[in-house]
Amino acid sequence: FSYWFPNGGPSPDSFLTAIVAFDTFTPASGSLELFPGLHHSQLPPPQPGSKDIDEENVDFPDSVIVSMEPGEVLLLHGLTPHRSGPNTSENNRESLFLTYTTEGLGKLGDEYYSNRPIDFMNSQ
Repeated sequence: FSYWFPNGGPSPDSFLTAIVAFDTFTPASGSLELFPGLHHSQLPPPQPGSKDIDEENVDFPDSVIVSMEPGEVLLLHGLTPHRSGPNTSENNRESLFLTYTTEGLGKLGDEYYSNRPIDFMNSQ
């Protein structure tokens, strides 16, 4: 679990993410797991400065596994805890994540990618 901007940045109410499935998402391919009702406030991290959520604040039995077909779209609030498991199937699990922000925030991509542990722009 992680948040986009754990140390400030825009309000989570100012953006949402649309996930467009290109392939079928199944539990075997690592479907998204959502935690309903936890988007009302930011959950604390396990340690200061972490981008992750302290899993002790998440009720795992209440999670929802989201299966998707190609072309389906899932909208997520900026504070919706979510994760996906590994793809153990023989099929791809490709998708497109589009983030929409309120007018006036400008481009947030540089700030987002500067806070990631992986260099997404140069990974293969």
